[in-house]
Parts: sequence; structure tokens; C-alpha cells
Amino acid sequence: MVLLDDISEGSMQRSDVSPEYWSQLRQHPSRRVAGFARRLADADAQVYSNRQQIVEAFLPLAQEKSNAQKGQEVFESSCAICHKIDGKGGAVGPELTASVRETVLTSCSRS
Repeated sequence: MVLLDDISEGSMQRSDVSPEYWSQLRQHPSRRVAGFARRLADADAQVYSNRQQIVEAFLPLAQEKSNAQKGQEVFESSCAICHKIDGKGGAVGPELTASVRETVLTSCSRS
């Protein structure tokens, strides 16, 4: 609880804890710990409430010329903490299947 208290009080940043650990905290066996972690995560989620607008704004970029190698580098540095491609990466977000792999990597190359 000290970790969550520190984040709640602002002496630690939420980003100091990896997404994988946040996922574990939200599923903690202690209802008190899990509930506190969920409340902190939900408060942070408000920052991403305009996610659909962001996706729609950047979707046209998916039609532009891209570089899968650069996309792989961007994925590894920015996305792999949560998502897996070909079994490599984090376990927080959904695994990106082979059917979307090329699209994801080429889209990331424009980031």
C-alpha cells in the first residue's frame, strides 16, 4: 500500500510503475489493494478519454508510404512494454496477431 499511497499523494508518478505491474496491482488478491489501484488507474485513464478522436486523426497516416524496419524499432521502444508481436513483448495489452503485424509496424514507422 505504501507504493499506491506515494502515487496517490504525488511523491511518486504513476509512470514510475510499469504497465505490467499496474495490471498485477489491479488484480491483487487483497480487495483493498486492487480497488485502490483501480481508482488510481481510472483517474489516469481520463487523460485518454479522447482516444477515438486521436485514432481518427492519425488513421490517414496508415495509407502513406512506410518502413516496416523503422516500425519494428518504434514498436520495441514504445509498444512492446504492453503488447506482444510474435510472442515478444509485454502481457498487459492484447497480443497483436500476425494478420495485423505488418499494418501495426508500418503504421508505427510514421510515429
